[in-house]
Amino acid sequence: MRAVAINDQQGVSFLDAVPVPVPGAGQLLVEVITCGICGGDPKFPGYLKAGTILGHEFLGRVVTLGDGVTDFTIGERVVGLPAQACGTCVWCLTGEQVQCAQFKMVGQDVTGGYAEYLVVDAQSMCHVPGEVSDRQAGLMEPLSIGAKVFEECRVAMGDKLLIIGAGPIGLAVLIWAVAGGVDTIVVSDVKPARRELALKLGATDVLDPAATSLEDYFDNTYGSRPEVICECAGFPGILDQAIKLAPLRGRVVSAGLHFGEETITQLIPHVKNPTLVWASWYAKRHWRHALTMTAQGRIDPTPMLTDVIALEDVPATFEALGKPNDFGKILIDPHQAPAR
Repeated sequence: MRAVAINDQQGVSFLDAVPVPVPGAGQLLVEVITCGICGGDPKFPGYLKAGTILGHEFLGRVVTLGDGVTDFTIGERVVGLPAQACGTCVWCLTGEQVQCAQFKMVGQDVTGGYAEYLVVDAQSMCHVPGEVSDRQAGLMEPLSIGAKVFEECRVAMGDKLLIIGAGPIGLAVLIWAVAGGVDTIVVSDVKPARRELALKLGATDVLDPAATSLEDYFDNTYGSRPEVICECAGFPGILDQAIKLAPLRGRVVSAGLHFGEETITQLIPHVKNPTLVWASWYAKRHWRHALTMTAQGRIDPTPMLTDVIALEDVPATFEALGKPNDFGKILIDPHQAPAR
């Protein structure tokens, strides 16, 4: 099969003759319809071994059923947690396979979705309703993260929500905040295209933090700071900024990811006594909820999607992602012809 894997030069390479994986008991072989590029994926070359096939945001069509699988049928579409796990512990039985002690990450520990075929654990998968399009289903992973992050925000009636960073996760949180009836949702991002997209998705206001002080904006516009700050930007120093911006006993939810160290001015949280929550991963219920809401037409993640590329285009796209860009969500379509 064709695939994209990490190479020895801390990058990725397109390969055209990788063996198709074989499903074991309790597993499915799926043909990849799309696989999203996670914001963390371009950071993994150099951390993961050469030959690793990335990709954990997959939508697939079932090709082969492993022994013992009875809940799925050949030809149906599936999405789900990128987890291979034991299947018998309390975490697996309650739909939180990513917390299993034997958890293996699809796209890191085992072959991922930057390929034409993929093996997944049936217990981690969800059926895709017919009302959900391929493009919508291909965005379920960031949408499910957004559902978990928004759940952790615990926005009360009348609270102001500030979302820092309008990448795919920040936009997914915005989608859920709008659906959840939050009346004041301010989105901060330095990229004009992302601010425009946030307005399209229902933000009540957008800010360029390079041009406008967030403290001054909230003090002058509302006379108070945002009760909930959701940090989705993921760069060193942003968490300290969020804590400084928070009001007395505010709530800061950290969903952004970077591989550096984070320094916090210790006195400020001691004085303000904010709640700091680390929001990551999701449970199967978040996936099912996202699929149901999309199938009912109550939310639509497709405005997040800005680019669909071929497998052959992934190396060049990784290079572009390492520079200033206006990308929103990018999906890889293994059936698409490469750019010329």
